[in-house]
Amino acid sequence: MDSSQQESTTGAVDPPHASQPPVADFAALIDRHQTPLLRYARSLINAAADAEDIVQEAFLRLHRQHSAGGEAIQNTTSWLYRVTHNLAMDWRRKKLRRANSQDTLVNKAHADAQHNQPTRAVEDLVQKETVSRAMRELESLPEPQRQIIRLKVVDGLTLRQISDVLDLSVGNVYYRLNQGLADLARKLRSTDTI
Repeated sequence: MDSSQQESTTGAVDPPHASQPPVADFAALIDRHQTPLLRYARSLINAAADAEDIVQEAFLRLHRQHSAGGEAIQNTTSWLYRVTHNLAMDWRRKKLRRANSQDTLVNKAHADAQHNQPTRAVEDLVQKETVSRAMRELESLPEPQRQIIRLKVVDGLTLRQISDVLDLSVGNVYYRLNQGLADLARKLRSTDTI
């Protein structure tokens, strides 16, 4: 492979940056990453419409980076998560500056949880209550542990990808993941959830 080509995350060879990526390739990239990125953005900001805007902006930045012939992106997945993370953190900072208090977000989350009460079989009720307890306990963990657990367990990222997204060493990610899971397990045991 000559130096003007790079290997994509799927193993296929991407054309040099001088040409625009085929529309079908970019559409496939969006199809593959959009849902997990939306889930990640929503977990960070608890606002579905704004999460969609954040993910759209991440894809626009990827397209601009590629079409401008910028620096080659080694791992598209990690790059997209990192940009989504940064955009979500920017959104949170702006939101906190504008908000008089965080009570609005807490009340909305509580109202959403109340609105989504299961109405089906008892098994569904028990399963949803268990997941709800686990999510509440997850939210009580420190932010870095919470993010790492979400990225690993919910989004299925590798430790390397998480380290790229959060700009931490792989060893630090591994340590925080283990600490977070141990803390979460202790909390769930104390409530007889597991």
